[in-house]
Amino acid sequence: MVLERIQGYVRATGQSNEEGADAILETFLPVLHWTFREQNKICLILDHYPNGTLHDLVKREGSLTAAKTLRLVTELTTALTVFSSLSIVHGSIYPSGIMIDMKGHVVLSDFGDAKFLDFEYCYPDGSMHGKDEEGAWREKKTYLAPEILLGWMYSQAADVWGLGMVMYFMLFGKHPFIVNAQNEEKHDSIALDSTIIYDPIPTDWLHLIHPVAKDLMLKCLERNPSLRLDIIAVRRHAYFAHV
Repeated sequence: MVLERIQGYVRATGQSNEEGADAILETFLPVLHWTFREQNKICLILDHYPNGTLHDLVKREGSLTAAKTLRLVTELTTALTVFSSLSIVHGSIYPSGIMIDMKGHVVLSDFGDAKFLDFEYCYPDGSMHGKDEEGAWREKKTYLAPEILLGWMYSQAADVWGLGMVMYFMLFGKHPFIVNAQNEEKHDSIALDSTIIYDPIPTDWLHLIHPVAKDLMLKCLERNPSLRLDIIAVRRHAYFAHV
């Protein structure tokens, strides 16, 4: 189980002490108390987060302020930078997979698609096919990087795509490729996959945000993973200049 391995791995490597990865991951990862198997499912006992998820937060408050978005994006970027240093791909950054703790900080959850990189790329394992198209998986799939939807090999660039998608969701309160926000749960999955892979990012609302925030978000949402910013370039972006 990847979450269990991550928590053990960072404590066993010198990297965690050198880079402060251990402390960072303890901040941005859920505490795993216990695991057990029930029939064909593995169940995790984690901390309870009464504030719910980022999806819940945005549905309660509407689109987030620029300042709150900056803080949450900074926290996500910090966590993903540590993952990158440990050769980890989370694989599915999406609003309902990001918990909000009692102090309003992000906690990354849902490590079902996370992988340790043995080489530069992950090979698709087919696990996304044949899954139930309802509930959490239906939402998660709409935030996957184009290369994952296409069944290609993928890298840590997939997490940068997820960061850009989530940033859009925070700023505008909606999925970037679903025009009618009220129908997010009733979209045509096949048509939406095609839209994400081939259609341009809708620009109707982009004039409402700061040009620097827009620049980072669009560079994270570059469809070609080889041209997409890596997480180090994301951290160095002018968007974080005053953090």
